Parts: sequence; C-alpha cells; structure tokens
Amino acid sequence: MLDPKIFAEFCDAYTQEMNRLRMDARASIDAAKAEINRIDREVQKLMDLYWKDALSVDDVKERGDTLRARTSELTSFLADADEPPPVLHPAMAGQYLLRVQQRYETLQDDCQERPVEAAEVLRTLVEDIILTSVAGKIEIDVRGYLAGIVTLSVKRQNPQLSLRGRN
Repeated sequence: MLDPKIFAEFCDAYTQEMNRLRMDARASIDAAKAEINRIDREVQKLMDLYWKDALSVDDVKERGDTLRARTSELTSFLADADEPPPVLHPAMAGQYLLRVQQRYETLQDDCQERPVEAAEVLRTLVEDIILTSVAGKIEIDVRGYLAGIVTLSVKRQNPQLSLRGRN
C-alpha cells in the first residue's frame, strides 16, 4: 500500500465504490418516495371511479388493500432507511493520498512529536470503535473512513472474507 501508484489507484477505487453505494442508497429512497406518490394518485383514481359507479365496493376494497399494504412496506423502509451521506468529491482520493504520504514521512522522522502528530491524523479517520463480547470473544466494530478503507482492501485481497466495519 505504500507504493504511490497502487495507493492512488486504491484511493480512486475507494472513492468510486463509496459514491456508487451512496448513489444506490439515494436512488432506493427516491424510488420509494416516488412510488408512494404514484400510489396516492392511484388511490384517488380508484375513489373517482367508485364515485362514478365504474367500480364496485369490492373492487375498490381489494385494490385499496393491496395499495395500503404496499404503502405500509414503503413507509417502513423509509422510516428505517438512513439518509446516505453526500457523495465524495473526485479529488478526495488525491487529498487522502497526499495526507497518507505526509503521515508516512512524518513517521519516518526521528522527532518525538512527529508520531504523536501522525496518530492524531489517524484518529480523524476513526469515528467509533465498539467492542462487543460475543460467545466469549471480543468483536471489534470500527466506524468511520478507516473502516471503509480496510473493508474494501480486505475484500479485494480475499473476497470470501467478511470484515465488520461501517463508514
């Protein structure tokens, strides 16, 4: 990972993958909202047809039950869906690469203050570390940019391996 070309490629791939995931999440939320709007219009049409005696009560009830059930599913999805963070700027990969290179150079310095400075920068990549006891073992859940970076790099090296971590 310290080869600048490989790391630059990794940073670009990371940015593209995070943006793809964020756009997919946004598209799912937008599609659910659009479908709820479409269902509302369809319910109104059903009521209009009923008032014009074009549909029986049973027809309206049957179709209305289906539409209500779907609306309920969509509403539950939207209630549980987290608003995706904004997409990453394409230049983020280059900025991140620059920061990592600077930290690497800082760690190579013999000055005692440099490793402390590098550690502070590393801390900005980690939002939370959660330790959970499961069946006598400790599971580590890392949240933040570092989790996403590690998850992507591990999956590229070993696609079968699962790493807990969220970004």
